[in-house]
Amino acid sequence: MAIKEGDFVRLNFTGKIKETDEVFDTTSEDIAEEAGILVENKVYGPIPTIVGGNHLLKAIDDAIIGAEAGDAVHVSVTPENGFCQRNPNFIQLIPMKEFKKQGMTPVRGMKITADAGTGKIISVNGG
Repeated sequence: MAIKEGDFVRLNFTGKIKETDEVFDTTSEDIAEEAGILVENKVYGPIPTIVGGNHLLKAIDDAIIGAEAGDAVHVSVTPENGFCQRNPNFIQLIPMKEFKKQGMTPVRGMKITADAGTGKIISVNGG
């Protein structure tokens, strides 16, 4: 039966940057480990979502509507149709002591939530 708007689905995905083939997010622990973005203590596996419920990018919703359960669907999302162009003003330097206050050890690829919103650690440097 074809997937339609309003259906509850469990979605596996791997997001890559088209030009470099770099994996930036995935629901697969094996792929995350291979790409060097494995996040300790993260639970990997399919994510439950409602198709058309504004939980996914519209381009992804549109691509899976009409697909069958188990189908592999490939979607290209432009910055304009995704989360926007990368903006250097959104990059923040956060001192290690701030992570230590929260009992956290930052690692590349780790997703965090701070005052400015949700983000991903792109590098960890000492000093």
